Amino acid sequence: PAVAAAAGIQAAPAGEGGDGGAVHAYVNGGCWFDGVTSEEVVARYAHDPECSGCEGKPAIIAGCHGAGRWVLSGPHIEYDPSQLWSSEFHDALRPRLVAANPSRKALLRHLLMYLLRHRGTLSCL
Repeated sequence: PAVAAAAGIQAAPAGEGGDGGAVHAYVNGGCWFDGVTSEEVVARYAHDPECSGCEGKPAIIAGCHGAGRWVLSGPHIEYDPSQLWSSEFHDALRPRLVAANPSRKALLRHLLMYLLRHRGTLSCL
């Protein structure tokens, strides 16, 4: 996305890094990730008019490196909607983000637990 938005992302199906749920998260310019394997993709941008041109592209990826793990996210899944300052633009985004906040928190919790687990493969994501 070229501007701030409440972009939709689709988490990977259960057993493939996620729970299959849709989440709306704050995106400010955002990015997607090219050149990654399907095993690394945790979530993809959903069909969403807020995210023109990014549908299906990897929004969140994760993997292992040595004994550690990593997660990269284009959407700001760490960003609670209450943190948005008041402006005409943010006030328009807030209801959609507030409605999706429980799903955003669940996805963030899932990714943090993945990072804190002991060594393993992506199949345990």
